[in-house]
Amino acid sequence: MYLTYFVAPLRCRNCGTVSAADETTLMESSLRHRDESALIRVGDYVDPQLLERRYLTIRAPESGEPIRLLEMWTCPTCGFVNWGEVVLRDGLVERIESVTLDAARLQDFHYVTLSAGDELEARYGPPASDDGVLRPEGVERLLLVLPPPAVSG
Repeated sequence: MYLTYFVAPLRCRNCGTVSAADETTLMESSLRHRDESALIRVGDYVDPQLLERRYLTIRAPESGEPIRLLEMWTCPTCGFVNWGEVVLRDGLVERIESVTLDAARLQDFHYVTLSAGDELEARYGPPASDDGVLRPEGVERLLLVLPPPAVSG
């Protein structure tokens, strides 16, 4: 299987380094069936119908709402595993960025890539799911164990 990567300059939450916009961040996804690896950038098209089959669902997006994907990526400089967000609007990639994941932020996402689901499980215990959909009690448990939002002041 060939890999598909979301690529953009990403700032590491650990060392502060900004990555190159390439596959060295390992923000992998298996969205496309192609005979070669693919790089997806801001402005590229992603078929939203693939998401339900290839991602874990946190909640279905409302009609017209931008679709938010929880991804993970690894800093090529220090090796720290970061969280990433990919935002799709009408199938076009609108934004790819590094994010801090907390209980409030989790509720913004619609889908979780399988590798990010594995990372959530490794860090916080298994999120309960059935047939690719996170059960409400699995999401509720994650909301309890994720760090609270940072207070700025």
